[in-house]
Amino acid sequence: MAKHTSRRDILTGVPAVAGGMLISANGPALSAPRKPSTTGGSTLAPYRAFVRRSLTGAVETITPKPLTGRQVAVRTQACFVDYSNARLVLDYARPVTVGGPPVGGGPRPTGMIPGDSNLGVVEAIGPQVQSVNVGDRVVIAVTAECGRCHNCLRGRADRCATFDSPAMEIAILADGTPVVQQGGGGGKGGFAEMSIVNEELCVPIFTDLPSTELAILPCAGTTGLGLTMTLAPVDAGSNVVIFGAGPVGLSAVQGARIQGAHQIIVVEPIAARRKLALNVGATAAIDPNIDTDTLVPRLREMCKGPTDRIFAGAAGSRSIGPDFVIEASGGDHFPPKAEKGPDPTGILAVQQAWDLCPPGGHLLTTAVGYPADAKVSFPAGIFTNGSKTLHSSQYGGSHSRRDIPRFVRLIERGLFDAKSLVTSVYSLDQIKEAHQETVDRTGIAGVITFA
Repeated sequence: MAKHTSRRDILTGVPAVAGGMLISANGPALSAPRKPSTTGGSTLAPYRAFVRRSLTGAVETITPKPLTGRQVAVRTQACFVDYSNARLVLDYARPVTVGGPPVGGGPRPTGMIPGDSNLGVVEAIGPQVQSVNVGDRVVIAVTAECGRCHNCLRGRADRCATFDSPAMEIAILADGTPVVQQGGGGGKGGFAEMSIVNEELCVPIFTDLPSTELAILPCAGTTGLGLTMTLAPVDAGSNVVIFGAGPVGLSAVQGARIQGAHQIIVVEPIAARRKLALNVGATAAIDPNIDTDTLVPRLREMCKGPTDRIFAGAAGSRSIGPDFVIEASGGDHFPPKAEKGPDPTGILAVQQAWDLCPPGGHLLTTAVGYPADAKVSFPAGIFTNGSKTLHSSQYGGSHSRRDIPRFVRLIERGLFDAKSLVTSVYSLDQIKEAHQETVDRTGIAGVITFA
């Protein structure tokens, strides 16, 4: 028989448990504290990971440290092959170190696991974890959403302050070298059989969709959909121009289509990508290498509309152009084997996007890599009185905990075609081949899968 709790007990502050809930006299019912869940006790078994040591990397077996605090151990199902990670996987001349006490008069030697776009199943959780359970399937978001920092509280979860937290030492190598993971929010380490991440990076998803399709969501897919559906949602019947038809741009194409855009014009030098853009929703696809100097006026003319009568809805000569301009092209950090664009730095596309956006229009940009000294120029008068709205973003302005589950539903409904964007699937041992294809730009997107 259940123990009776009297009204006096509650009023005098004696806590009581009723129906699995903790009742307190000082406030509403609270969830009863729960014990941390793990598999195999508090010690996680060693696992395989691609580890970069200084200038080179290889698949090694690492021994993880016990989980603490808000840490979650996620058994990896798939990891997206991101272009920006290639410098950490291929033999690129940049040493990997982490801050700490000098060892032998130099930087502390450290192994680093790249990969910041993965998903999997929760295998164990730390004692302070509340939002996920062992057995949950989760997407590990590129950008965390803690819900408590200054930016999260003012509606800019894409700039969550925990994104800037330092990398955690999550394991050691056979020779005792500490291991960290790539990415903000303490690191993700997707190119491994397991990731040890903070709770705020984990987004529970309740779906049976293949991991190869879901792998687009931790990074590129959510960025592109966020640009068109979250950061500055595309208006139905509007004209949209998208520079770049990589995974981010193609996701933005689909977001604009879902939102009901009238025209979706893609600017992309690679013929195969232009073709795929048309297949997933673009109404036109243009090669920027053809008449490069006249590209902007040609795009304006395409968005002119059916009449030039101002009082019948025409824009006027100075306001002709697309309602939304999205820059998602980036530059070439490696020489591509596919068709090259007119500017390998990618800055020309940024400048063209700015020039193309008319008064009253929206210019959306995302966090793609450019040279540190790269500059975009514009007249001060146009900047201060041009009536253009610039939306810069991290992660396409997405709120990971809110948006990723709804983007999963778009895949389930067949509205977002993630399958077409994944053109190659690899094993962990093929990680360098996967990234070589990515930098060659001979495919759209690759995914590393795990048994």
